[in-house]
Amino acid sequence: MIFAACIIDKTSYFIYSSPALNYLVPHFYQSINHLPFWTLFLIASIPDDFSQYWWHRKAHEWPWLWKWHRSHNAAKEMGVLTSYRNAMLYYIFMPNIWWLGAMTFLCHTKSFSYNSSLSN
Repeated sequence: MIFAACIIDKTSYFIYSSPALNYLVPHFYQSINHLPFWTLFLIASIPDDFSQYWWHRKAHEWPWLWKWHRSHNAAKEMGVLTSYRNAMLYYIFMPNIWWLGAMTFLCHTKSFSYNSSLSN
């Protein structure tokens, strides 16, 4: 149940970020789509990877973020389902979810389809 809720939760933030950008800055839609695939891949995947790393690291250091993350570390054994064991607010503010939504908006699915297959 928790796993399904977190998947839906993370997916909804990603899905809604692109339409929000389309409303706020429609002239940027697919504005970097002309770049070569490997350039787009690097633009999408490197910040995604770094933001995931630093977000998780800071979740162990900052008390306000630790409150949303500690249930993830409370498990006796780490497994696939344990990785989704966080408070919803942890995912709302997770930068890489919003970043991938922005990348989908900026370059549509050209690089996102490959990057999302490598993330998480």
